[in-house]
Amino acid sequence: MTQFMKVIRWLARLLRQIPGCVIYHVPLFAQTRSRYTVRLYDGTANGWLLRSFRAYMWGHIACKHPREFRRDVFAGAAGRNWSDYHYSRGEQYYQEHFQNALGFCERILAQNATSRFMQVGCAGGRELAILAASFPRVRFCGVDLNREAIRENEERYHSLTNLEFRIADITLPEQWTNWQPHIIYSSHCLTYLTRDEVFEFFRASQKAGVCELLLFEPTNRANQGISIPLRGSATFAHDYADLL
Repeated sequence: MTQFMKVIRWLARLLRQIPGCVIYHVPLFAQTRSRYTVRLYDGTANGWLLRSFRAYMWGHIACKHPREFRRDVFAGAAGRNWSDYHYSRGEQYYQEHFQNALGFCERILAQNATSRFMQVGCAGGRELAILAASFPRVRFCGVDLNREAIRENEERYHSLTNLEFRIADITLPEQWTNWQPHIIYSSHCLTYLTRDEVFEFFRASQKAGVCELLLFEPTNRANQGISIPLRGSATFAHDYADLL
């Protein structure tokens, strides 16, 4: 009976994802796919079609094709909306909700006055702008997959001469290691990488001469050497100590 129920649940998940699979792959539904991708993280999963699409994206694309998932979600309109949302929150929001992360970064930077500081997955760039204004002698660089977000960041923060932005995929070291960062900061960016990708990112950081990694990420505190899926399979809590 238990085995029978497992089969039923598997079939139910399969049937739930079929409409989402059609929307994702059939060119006729390209506009629907684009619209649903933008709404993937907006918390308004109204309608069974959108729920089916999200289930397919998280249960299949994110799990089996993580690079394709990140390209669709973060390099496109969804990533632009994500960046705009964070930018619209204002500096006060970041000072309050990112107090621990920013405070720790500030203490590290105070001890490394000539460091080159990079944030991976910088989105709207607000955290870097706060730090760059406080440490004018430090060079800052934000990298992100989203081309439009990077372009807008360059326009918004052009007055900060010690801050720059680059389009880069952190799973491709040749796109970011040539900046030669001394410190790398990540806030909920590595959670979108698989365990193997995080390991390769650490290895590339070491080869590039990175001195410190400041990670503010969901972590697997069980110290089991495994990565635990969050939000279905779209994000992971990694055992960073084991990987390092």
